[in-house]
Amino acid sequence: MADPIRSDAALTGASEGLRLAAYDDATGEPVPAGGQCKGTLTIGRGHCGADVYPGQTCTTAEADAWFQWDLARARRRAAAALGPDHWADLDDVRRAALTDMAFCLGGVGLARFALMLQAVAAGDWVGAHGECLMSRWRQEEPARAKRDAEMLLTGQWPG
Repeated sequence: MADPIRSDAALTGASEGLRLAAYDDATGEPVPAGGQCKGTLTIGRGHCGADVYPGQTCTTAEADAWFQWDLARARRRAAAALGPDHWADLDDVRRAALTDMAFCLGGVGLARFALMLQAVAAGDWVGAHGECLMSRWRQEEPARAKRDAEMLLTGQWPG
């Protein structure tokens, strides 16, 4: 049985999985050296950026190090999108949901959820849940969006 999810690292890590070879996040297919990518070139536990290249492989230790750095950046982006005062008032579950969204969408992508962020800031969990579920992101990542929306609504870790 899998460990229960009780942290943002466990939540996002479960969503991202582990891939030790560079892959196209749009297709899920490996991208060999010299290959083309339709989406975003990704490796490890959802790591992407200028340091990822076609044909690249990594160790689990490298993937874990990138993940910790990327997760810390996602936390900062989520806090910035919501505002530091409102971020400080959130419980760990709702922080984890927003961090997971920032990890997946980036800071700019999360900031585009303006109505959802306003609802979170106001403690309107029904509104935040609805805004998350009405997004294009839900069409692209249905299970992840539904899980994060439920976490915003209930303040409970997923079962």
